[in-house]
Amino acid sequence: VGKGNSELFAAINHKSRDNYWFVFYSERLNVMGILTSQEFLDKASRNTKAGSKNIGKYSIYLHKDSEFKAFDFKKILG
Repeated sequence: VGKGNSELFAAINHKSRDNYWFVFYSERLNVMGILTSQEFLDKASRNTKAGSKNIGKYSIYLHKDSEFKAFDFKKILG
């Protein structure tokens, strides 16, 4: 991962599932994000580029959505 892409998580295969969570962490940025399966699909971009080896897979940037930047696990764990 290049310096400019430390918040990028790419080429992820996924279909919506109940009770399924994604936890993302970027050590360089000290940013953590947590998303439900459906939130991930709603926020992520799907690769539709013809001829791409990653067509149909999803990518997400943590920094683009401040709602998931620097997530506090205490809110979930109580």
